[in-house]
Amino acid sequence: MELDESTPRTSPPGKVVTALVLTWILGAGSLLLAFSTWATFGGMDSLGDFLYYYPAQALVVPLIGCALIASAIGLQQRKNWARVTAMVFSAVFTVGSLASLATGAAGFIALALCILMYAMLISADAKEWCGRPPRRRRART
Repeated sequence: MELDESTPRTSPPGKVVTALVLTWILGAGSLLLAFSTWATFGGMDSLGDFLYYYPAQALVVPLIGCALIASAIGLQQRKNWARVTAMVFSAVFTVGSLASLATGAAGFIALALCILMYAMLISADAKEWCGRPPRRRRART
């Protein structure tokens, strides 16, 4: 059975599936990092000490994880804002993984995954899946 151009797709293209999987992994990984940090430093005397010494791990990382999970859910629902949000986080994570290249193989793996995620989200398939109309080309004069 062939689909004509007017029939909307019901399943995401392969590039979108790859981006979805990577978005879920990065979101869940960020939340796992936040929870493990909370568990590790949970023995501090007060919450104020924890927030003072580790503000990024306490506040920013869980928010990033929640935003990535919301973005993954939005991508599944074909929302363009979710694609753009995931692209922004992918670009930020790419810069962060450049800083972690000195740690060894983990830095290279993180860099490769972030670049792959960005490439999948910027593709024409992802744009079409999220409802963004294709660009019109201007006629050359």
